[in-house]
Amino acid sequence: MKTFSSYLSITPLKDVMKPIFKEDDCVTMEVMEDASILEGLKILLEYQLPYLYVVDDEVGIRKGMFSFEDLNYVLY
Repeated sequence: MKTFSSYLSITPLKDVMKPIFKEDDCVTMEVMEDASILEGLKILLEYQLPYLYVVDDEVGIRKGMFSFEDLNYVLY
């Protein structure tokens, strides 16, 4: 099983989403085509979220989630 940080290092962050609505302390997101790891960090901080979810937009199923620490780890 891949860790989130290794998953993110091989997966374009275009799968990171921008908030649409709040639901159970998480935010449902829509795909941003040009998102980067830094954009993911910005979203986590701006909306004070514990996690962002990677969603398969074909079927709308969550494929994984990552936190600020996961994204920060990938950067350094």
